Amino acid sequence: MKFIKNNDEVFGGKVTDHWWRIEFQNRGSPHLHMVVWIENHSEFDTEEGKLLLDRNCCCKIPTEEEDPELYELVKKCQIHRHTQTCIKNTSVRCRFNFPRQECDETRIVSHSSDDFLRNGGRICLLKRRKEDAWVNNFHPQLLRLWTGNMDIQPCGSNEAIAYYIAKYLSKAEPEGVHSGIAQAIQQIQREESDISRKMFRICMKILHERQVSAAECAYRLCHIPLRDSS
Repeated sequence: MKFIKNNDEVFGGKVTDHWWRIEFQNRGSPHLHMVVWIENHSEFDTEEGKLLLDRNCCCKIPTEEEDPELYELVKKCQIHRHTQTCIKNTSVRCRFNFPRQECDETRIVSHSSDDFLRNGGRICLLKRRKEDAWVNNFHPQLLRLWTGNMDIQPCGSNEAIAYYIAKYLSKAEPEGVHSGIAQAIQQIQREESDISRKMFRICMKILHERQVSAAECAYRLCHIPLRDSS
């Protein structure tokens, strides 16, 4: 975060605000959700805005001769491969919208257009060759630093930003944990004891039921921040 905020060249403008949160996928390995605000950036549907998008959101595999380091990183970290999670909510198509649509030039699509639907609800249709259909969007400079998978995209409205932050800020525990806690609460409520004792037992049940991975335990024991915002 310090590198991004102290280097205006990363995104082509000054980062004025940010929000991020560490999430533990399926209570396993950590990954980062982040939103940044760029000061006085051009509107995305202008020529300057499209140049800004092409600068920050890349989906092209470079040749090994052009950039051997970036070539290896993209091949290793940014190529989508279908897994069971791709059909988590549908049995028809990949919910991450792969393979992605080819496009001769970067353009902004209308919310009511077919391209918006084919693009998985993303406002930006990036310039993309046929051979890049399985490449997840990345920022070349940040990929070199991060050396891990990323998905970077522009946000088209204040509502979309609010939805994104609210979604991951309030992301709940797995459904099985909810049902286990609910059953325990019902049982405790039927017991003959004072309210303070009941509340104590309910709190202990919630703590015992919550799933915490080894990675999250390490973060918390080492007091590593799990969220931050400006």
